[in-house]
Amino acid sequence: ALRELILLPVVHPRLRSDLGVEFPKGVLLCGPPGVGKTLLVRAVVHECRQEQDVSGATLDLNLQVINGSEILTSGRGDAEQALRSTFEMAVIHARSARHAASVIFIDELDALCPKREAAGGGASSAHSRIVAQLLTLLDGVEGGLSRENVVVVAATNLPNSIDPALRRPGRFDREIFVAPPNTSLRKKIFQVHLNRTPYALSSGSLDNAEQQCDAFLDTLAAKAVAYVGADIAALCREAAMVASTRQLVALTRDRELEQWWADWKRRVEPLSGVQSSSKDFERQGWNSIGGQAETKLALQQALEWPIKFPETFARLGVKPPRGLLLYGPPGCSKSSIVRAAAHSSGATFLSLSAAQVFSPFFGDAEAAVRQVFRDARAALPAIIFFDEIDVMVAKREFDGSGGGEGGSSTAMRVLSTMLNEMDGVESAEGLLVIGATNRPACIDAALMRPGRFDRILFVDLPAEPDRADILRIHSHPMQLHDDVDVPTLASRTPYFSGAELENLCREAALLVLRESLDVKRVCMHHFEEALGGITPVSSRESMRDY
Repeated sequence: ALRELILLPVVHPRLRSDLGVEFPKGVLLCGPPGVGKTLLVRAVVHECRQEQDVSGATLDLNLQVINGSEILTSGRGDAEQALRSTFEMAVIHARSARHAASVIFIDELDALCPKREAAGGGASSAHSRIVAQLLTLLDGVEGGLSRENVVVVAATNLPNSIDPALRRPGRFDREIFVAPPNTSLRKKIFQVHLNRTPYALSSGSLDNAEQQCDAFLDTLAAKAVAYVGADIAALCREAAMVASTRQLVALTRDRELEQWWADWKRRVEPLSGVQSSSKDFERQGWNSIGGQAETKLALQQALEWPIKFPETFARLGVKPPRGLLLYGPPGCSKSSIVRAAAHSSGATFLSLSAAQVFSPFFGDAEAAVRQVFRDARAALPAIIFFDEIDVMVAKREFDGSGGGEGGSSTAMRVLSTMLNEMDGVESAEGLLVIGATNRPACIDAALMRPGRFDRILFVDLPAEPDRADILRIHSHPMQLHDDVDVPTLASRTPYFSGAELENLCREAALLVLRESLDVKRVCMHHFEEALGGITPVSSRESMRDY
C-alpha cells in the first residue's frame, strides 16, 4: 500500500486527470515499538528508486527525515522552521524533473504533535504552534507550494495521542497498521540475522544440516511470541555474546537449546511489553485434562491447526473461527482446557475476568477491554480468554439496574466496546477470542451471531470413562494401595465435574494425613470416606438448563 501511494502519482501521472481523483497526501504508520515502521519506509523508498516511469526514466526519489523528539529539543521557533525547510526542499526536488518525487518521513509524530488539550504546562503553546505549522504545510498553502509529487509519511506508537486535526481526510488520508510478525515472519527475520553469524547446530554430518537449521529456526520462531523485529535482532546479538562467553558453538540436545533460549530471554524482554499469562501454567498440557475429546479437538482446529498448517488453510480458502464460546456446568474444565490449548500451541494467553474489568472509576472498564485486545494484537498468535463472560456482557434486561445509571450503564458500555473490538478481530490473523460461562442464556444475543462467537461448544459433565481418566490423572502423584479400584470410583460419581473429582483425590489424601503421618498409601476406604462428604453441584434437574 505504501509503495503504491509513492509510485502512482509519478509513474502514472495521467490517472489524476483521467479519473479525476486526488491521490492521498499523507500516510500514518501505526504499530508497537520495534515492529519496523522506520525500516519499512526506508526499504520501500529504496525499492521505488529502482522503478521507471512511463517514459522508461528511472524514478528520482528523495527522502527527507524528521525525527519528532529531536527537533523538539531545539530553541523557540526552530521546530517550525525545520518543518518549513524540510517541506520546501522536498517540493524543490519534486519540481526538479518530471520523474522526480519526494517522501517526507516524520518519525515519532506523537512526540511532535500531541493533542493540544493534552499538552499541559509550558509545552502547550510550543506544541500548538508546531501542530498549526504542520497542518498548514499538509494543506499545501504555505507560499502556494504544490505537493503533487510529495508524499508525507508519519510513524507513531500512540495514534490516539496525536492531535485529531492531523487525522482528518486531506491530511493523513491513510492509516496503515504495521502488525507484529507472526510465526512464519519471525522465522524469516531470525534467518536474516543468523545468516550474518557463523553458527552450527550439531557435530553430525552436513547431509542433514539444512533440515537441522530449518527445524532450529522453526523452534525459535515458535518460542518468540510477542517479539518484534527489533527484539529478534537483539536476541541474535545476545546469542553471539552467549557463544563467546560460554564457547558454545553446537546445540546437540534440546536441553542446550532451552538453555540458550533462557539466556537470551533474560537479557531481552519484548518491546511490546506483553507478557503471556501462560507462564503461570507451563505444565498444564492436554495430558493434564481427562476426557472432553470433542472440546479439545475443536480448540486444536481453531488455534493449533492455523498456526501449524497455515499453507493448508490458505490453499483451501478456509478461515479459522475468530470466537469460541464454551458453556456448561461449573467445574467442567472450561478454563483448564483453554489454558492447555494456549500452552500446546505456544500462543500468547491473555485472560480477563469480571473482577479485573469493573472499576469504580468511569471509563476504566471499557479501557480494560480495549487494552487486552490491543495487547493481543501486539503479540500474535494470541488467545483472549473471558472467564465468566456472562457477568461482563449480560443481556440488557439482565444487567441489574433497570436501565439506570451505575452498573447498568457500565455493562452497556462494556458490551458496546466488546462488540466493536470483536468486529475488528477478523483483521487480526492469529487472534482467537474465547468466552466461558455457566449461564449462556444471560449473554447478550449480539455477541452470539456469526463473526463474533462463530462456534458455541457445550462442555458436558464427564462420562464414566472420562471420570476414570480424570481420577487416574489426579491420583497419579499419590501412592495408591492395590485395593483402590478407579473404575468403581468412576461408576459411583455420577454428576461429578472434573473439579469435584480432583477435590475427591485431594480429600482422600488429607484423610490419610489426619489418620497418621506414618501411613504411606491411600486406600480405597479413604476414597469412600471422602466421597461421603462431597455432594456434586450438578444434578439431573440442573442439567436440564443446558
